[in-house]
Amino acid sequence: MKKFIGMIFLLFMIIKIPVLAQKYSNYNFDFITLQEINTRIENVKVTGSLPHIDKFKSKTFENQLNQKINLIYEKKIAEAISKNVKSLKINYKIKAEKNIISILLNFLGNKNDLETINFNLRTCSFVSISDIIGPNGTQIVNKIIHDETIKTPEKYNLNFSGIDNDHNFFVDGDNLVIPFNEYELSSAIKGIQTFTIKISGVKNKIINAKNYYTTKPYDLKMIPLRNVCEAFDFEVVWHEPSASVKIFNDKLTATALVNRNNYVKNNEAPQTLESAPQIKNNQTYVPISFFVKYANLFYSISDDNNLIFSQY
Repeated sequence: MKKFIGMIFLLFMIIKIPVLAQKYSNYNFDFITLQEINTRIENVKVTGSLPHIDKFKSKTFENQLNQKINLIYEKKIAEAISKNVKSLKINYKIKAEKNIISILLNFLGNKNDLETINFNLRTCSFVSISDIIGPNGTQIVNKIIHDETIKTPEKYNLNFSGIDNDHNFFVDGDNLVIPFNEYELSSAIKGIQTFTIKISGVKNKIINAKNYYTTKPYDLKMIPLRNVCEAFDFEVVWHEPSASVKIFNDKLTATALVNRNNYVKNNEAPQTLESAPQIKNNQTYVPISFFVKYANLFYSISDDNNLIFSQY
């Protein structure tokens, strides 16, 4: 059946209509043409249009894009056949911001489904969520969606387990948009549900591996407090009489006592972490968990052991 679907796909009429990117009229992609669909595959009536990539600057990547569009199309046809869907309507949109192009493929059958393809026009490569907002991108997205869903548990009646870096997304101006297909996030929600993250609202800071140290025998990473906090606009104040350091911004305040495993956030009860703050080379170092629990930061470790902190 897969071979049959592929043959049908190749027979569609290609209409040479240049595609304008949605919202951004200065984008005119003459390499994207409209492919009109009007056919029947087994018991499914398929109508609408799909994009076709032609005369792209990289023939190799052109083939990869068309192959990806074709694979999504075949998957949706197979799903429609297996679920006895009588008709499937297909359409698409193109969105663009700087060098990032998002192709949105919409399939309307027994439910509303959206599939996306995202690529960098300059480098001719596919991009992921982490390519758009940094290596901690899925952590940020999952936190935002989790916080939103717990506000209205009666609406989101399914437990949100989080997304991975391959989840559908698209770029719309300065926004990273995370869509969920109908009933994917909750059986109580009809239509496609979206969550928006402002791209310029994400800040990243790299701490080189040589700028932090690891304790033995537990491999605990101790991170320079001031270097990280000032990168994210925290004020850092050292108080000599009490040998304490305070970080604060307009949203929170946290205090740490040097050589005492006693951390305080706002007016909450003191808590302990894996280690007390330590002074080394006239700098205050704290365990990496401090930045998650007390500064509301996200972090990841690169292959070369650099630390990437993020704030949203």
